[in-house]
Amino acid sequence: MRTAETYANKKRCLLVILSALIMVIPLTSSGCSKDFLGGFGIGGPKLGSKLISGFLGIATEKDKYSLGERINITGASDRLRANEAPEIEAQLIEDCNLRLVLSIDAQGEEERCDNVRIELNGKDITSFCSPQPLTIHSAYNEITCNLEEADTSGFGKLSACGSEEGFVYGSSPDPNRLDYVPGEVIVKLKDSVGIEMRTISGQTSLSTNNPQLQALLTKYKATNVEDVFDGLFASSQDKADMPDELKGIKKITIEAEGSVIEAVRSLSTLPDIEFAEPNYLLYSTYVPNDPHFWDQWAHLRTEAPLAWEIEMGDPNVVIAIIDSGVAYNHIDLKENMLADCTGGCPEGTGYDFVDIHTFIYKLVGYVLPKGEDYTSPDNNPTDFRDHGTVSAGIAAAVGNNEEGVIGVCPRCSIMPVRGSFTVIGKKGLASSMGQADDWAKGIVYAANNKADVLSTSSGESRNSNTVKRAVNYACKMGSVFVAAAGNENREVRIYPAAYAGVIAVAATNSDDTKTDFSNYGPWVDVAAPGDTIWSTTLTRPGEAYSSAYDTFSGTSASSPYISGTAALILSHYPGLGNVEVMRMIRRGVDEIEDKSIGTGRINVFKALKVRPESKVVNTGDLDINGYLSIWIEKYSGEDTAYNPDARQDHGVKGSEWRAYYSVVKKEAVKIEKGATLSLDQYFNPKKISLTEPGRYRVFAGVTDKREVTIATVSRPLAWSWEFWVE
Repeated sequence: MRTAETYANKKRCLLVILSALIMVIPLTSSGCSKDFLGGFGIGGPKLGSKLISGFLGIATEKDKYSLGERINITGASDRLRANEAPEIEAQLIEDCNLRLVLSIDAQGEEERCDNVRIELNGKDITSFCSPQPLTIHSAYNEITCNLEEADTSGFGKLSACGSEEGFVYGSSPDPNRLDYVPGEVIVKLKDSVGIEMRTISGQTSLSTNNPQLQALLTKYKATNVEDVFDGLFASSQDKADMPDELKGIKKITIEAEGSVIEAVRSLSTLPDIEFAEPNYLLYSTYVPNDPHFWDQWAHLRTEAPLAWEIEMGDPNVVIAIIDSGVAYNHIDLKENMLADCTGGCPEGTGYDFVDIHTFIYKLVGYVLPKGEDYTSPDNNPTDFRDHGTVSAGIAAAVGNNEEGVIGVCPRCSIMPVRGSFTVIGKKGLASSMGQADDWAKGIVYAANNKADVLSTSSGESRNSNTVKRAVNYACKMGSVFVAAAGNENREVRIYPAAYAGVIAVAATNSDDTKTDFSNYGPWVDVAAPGDTIWSTTLTRPGEAYSSAYDTFSGTSASSPYISGTAALILSHYPGLGNVEVMRMIRRGVDEIEDKSIGTGRINVFKALKVRPESKVVNTGDLDINGYLSIWIEKYSGEDTAYNPDARQDHGVKGSEWRAYYSVVKKEAVKIEKGATLSLDQYFNPKKISLTEPGRYRVFAGVTDKREVTIATVSRPLAWSWEFWVE
């Protein structure tokens, strides 16, 4: 093992970053460097790209990192639930030994997990780690391992609770990127705990009924508290009550120069706090390209024109673009906006959630462009960066209007939700980023307002509990959630794309190969075109009107391509659940050589032609005991021209459909939590003969004894499709 004396002639501090772990070796000829440990300043974590594979090496003291990324242990036994995987982060070492310190937050149901094993470069180092025997509790745990010189970089493996996950560690090339908001912590309080603001002699502080929490609020000089999801629930009769998983989530402002990580660790030890975490930042994932290249090659490659012969989209199907906002009066988008947002979007049709403490970002060296809206949440989600406008155009730009481009779902509606803002770094490079709390609000807002597809093109390798709970809520509400896989060209998991229930999208080029920037790995669901994709953009930042176009590259372009495909499927098959839409997208692909970016490259035509499975999925939290009915309805309105595939006339009213034939009536069924009830055993279309020409649709639903449709959260367990009889 190396010691301080071994490195006596070294004149610098060395830092090794692991994918979810940081190992600091502050060694100088005079002992440990306190300047290095103090260099993190104001809680501003200057992290680089998070490493999962392929990058090894040593960083110098100039890099000043403070937090690594997480290792997810999936497929765990009952001791640790797979959907509450442990998170592992770094801890600084203040002595001069070469050590690896793992701080593990295991959010499981049980108190203890034994048989923990740690390997580095194929060598079992468990016996060199302490405290022995190694265990993981359902709280923060700290394991320290002594390392040798040969272990300053390489491959590692953590095994626990019947599962294992590999990682690669080394240095990071980007020391100037913030990973979370300095001076802000997000916590989830148990119901018995309350926090309120008090002002005494002009000084603002926080007060709580929990003595342990009060001591920490005082220690970290907490001055402000906000309920993250306040105002999104129960403010009017048409809004649902806040679910338990979103209750008690608070954003606490602490002293800007305090340590966010230290505060998070301290708060996490309190039994009345379910979780504590930094307010992570999510980064946009696109790279601008040649502004003069005009060629929508992607639509030809994915056979979108053939799909449009079947379906052009339904204005009742809504795509929420959760991004930097949208130029909602763009000549190629205005017609497809969910509402006219001139002067402000009507309630429930679009919103700007960006609300940051600008002085914090300026304090850490960022420049905030003049004129951009950073602090006033309102109903004017205009775009200052162009990222959201690009995404909106790829998903749903108007078609057949003799203007610019056409989106994948050219008749679907767009809900603009702003969660990202612009900053300019020390090298003069502009970035689009969003705070976790603002993004979580945007996700819940879109789900509450019945957006069918939630499209996001930003992410981060940090697994934010706050965003995760918002995503879970949206999925339970029935929304299809689509997210970009990221542009680091690594196997690193990017969130929210890597969450269960989210369609993670990688990028391909015109040769049907993975782009040189797209992330990859078994967590990716599907690939879509993401190289030199033509779309709508801004004429000037912050202006709602635009007539501009440009080409863009990145998984930020691929993600809205899949969002548009999902909306096209929902237009053609109204009533489909999000699980079924994901299945159809994963199946509706062209096979490509690279198997690391999902099931294949999307083929919009094939995805639309995948036959929906006859099934009902219980996405709720309880078992369902009810009565299954399957029936056929016939359209009684004015007949349109016969078209065996298309559903172009979406303006029909529900009252124009009449019950026609009962296939199954009140069959007792039980659907366990998370289970699927196949309807094939009850309904075989080939065995039903309809001779009267016309337009029909089939419904399946589960009701209780009072014939009230049983719902998962807010949407009924119902499924439908339409067909014609000549």
